Amino acid sequence: MHRLYSAVIGLAVGLFASSAFPQTTAKYFSPVNESSPAGQAFAVFRAQVEKSTSGKVRFLSLPSAPATVLLKGLQDGLADIGMVSTLSLGQLDAGYQVFELPFLFGDVGAVGRFLNGAGGVVLKKRLRERGLEPLAVIDEGMSVGFTKKPIRSLGDLEGLKFATLTAEPRTASMLTAVNASVTRAAVRDVENMVTAGLVDGYFGPATVFSSKLQIPGLSIIPTRHAYIGFVLLASTKFIDGLPRDLRTAVANGAVAAEAEGKKQALDRLASLEARWRQAGIRVAPLPSAEISKWRTSAKPSWIAFDKSVGSDLLNLAISSTGGGGDPCPTLSECRCSDRTCSTQCCSKK
Repeated sequence: MHRLYSAVIGLAVGLFASSAFPQTTAKYFSPVNESSPAGQAFAVFRAQVEKSTSGKVRFLSLPSAPATVLLKGLQDGLADIGMVSTLSLGQLDAGYQVFELPFLFGDVGAVGRFLNGAGGVVLKKRLRERGLEPLAVIDEGMSVGFTKKPIRSLGDLEGLKFATLTAEPRTASMLTAVNASVTRAAVRDVENMVTAGLVDGYFGPATVFSSKLQIPGLSIIPTRHAYIGFVLLASTKFIDGLPRDLRTAVANGAVAAEAEGKKQALDRLASLEARWRQAGIRVAPLPSAEISKWRTSAKPSWIAFDKSVGSDLLNLAISSTGGGGDPCPTLSECRCSDRTCSTQCCSKK
């Protein structure tokens, strides 16, 4: 697979070079879904960089690629820029698995404080050692639960079967810790599994479901037990090879992309929630005492992570949770400009 993509990239670069453009060429893997918040954020990044450099940087689109191929392509210098999920990045560097630890962050504000502080510095250093430069993080959101039966305590989960994403083993462990059973599934299969009654619900990113979801009696539990985002990456060699003015333009473009992605992600969550409510799907939070107990039961996975990864990432993540929880009442997470949380930043839709 990697050899095939290498051949395609080589052909595309050859055709582009034949046009004799004197500008710096940024070869990028096209986002899989250009209409998603991450895809729209990348469009802003590209437009901003091209405009601010007066065309000195031109972008050459390469075919979309699986995460493993994309990451290898960046490391090998076959491409310069791409975007992958935090889940996929965690397969390359275990430090990014910190976002999968159940109930560690609790809201996007805590994630932002971690990324903007010492935690982000550690993760950036780890990726640079692998030849990768993180430019921006585009929020997808916090994971939640969907259940067909009323859940008022952890005991109500016992004996039920839930779907989780194949790429999220720690969410599966979180559920088995409270005596629920788990079926791990691909993103494309989850909605059909829940609709067909093959499982009693699902835990993971809410955005795996479409706005057309209609299941009588379905409830959403805003557990916010894990975070998923998309990381805009560049080859370190590409970034280090840019003159200072172009490097600054790329950095500014990444800032604009992150802001746009944050807005688009929040708007999408608010729109989905509004449509689901119209379909009779209700939001039913667990009491905070039950969430606290669930958090305690998940701590062994934190300890295992800390022992295997180190870098003090766990302590840095824990320290980022100060400042209170997300005050927004349901899925419409708070996303202030500095990633802190306040009621003024809840979605108004």
